[in-house]
Amino acid sequence: MTLVVGTLATVLFARWAIDRAVARPLLDLTTAAARVGAGELNVRVPALPAAHELSCLVADFNAMAQRVAG
Repeated sequence: MTLVVGTLATVLFARWAIDRAVARPLLDLTTAAARVGAGELNVRVPALPAAHELSCLVADFNAMAQRVAG
């Protein structure tokens, strides 16, 4: 029983960590893209640490949004 509870806790923690590290930035980027597409050109996505896998994508999105906004 203790092993099952420990395994479940580990799985839940891993899910939370993945959600925080990957899913949340993707949701932020998706939401921002939809807002820009709807004409709200002042939208930017919060910068991510340089080591984050999505940091280049977020930086490129923000640069694109800046160019579109003029």
